[in-house]
Amino acid sequence: MLFTFVSKRFKKRFILITTMTNKNLQEELPKARLPYASSGQADAALDVFRRLVPKKIDKDFVVANNLATASNAFRVLDFYKWFGIIDANGNVVNEIADKLRLIGKEREDYIKQLIQKGYNELFSSVKLSQARKEDIVNFFISRYKFTHIQAK
Repeated sequence: MLFTFVSKRFKKRFILITTMTNKNLQEELPKARLPYASSGQADAALDVFRRLVPKKIDKDFVVANNLATASNAFRVLDFYKWFGIIDANGNVVNEIADKLRLIGKEREDYIKQLIQKGYNELFSSVKLSQARKEDIVNFFISRYKFTHIQAK
């Protein structure tokens, strides 16, 4: 259940979240910002779980592990949030992290599942086997209000 109130003193909006599991929280809150990480950053972000068992991932973690510079750490954090690897507070979702430690075909299949879930709207809107690059770019322009440069 979500409750909102406005503080007269600070005039800011706060959201209190009561008794929700991570799954319920992800279903009720708006989806994270669409990731804008490079393919190298995405690969490195996923490979972290092969060598580390982080409990929390934040800007400092991203920079310390050479996943991105401080000014670009948000890209990697958005990537993690978009695919549900971390929650809104940066806590690692153990069920996902455990599967990212797998090797071989099982790991590849799981990453494919993450991608299909993360981009479900794209996969259900555009038939990728017949899509042209413009179809995918136009999806991001119309759905996420990207400019054509961002959508590429």
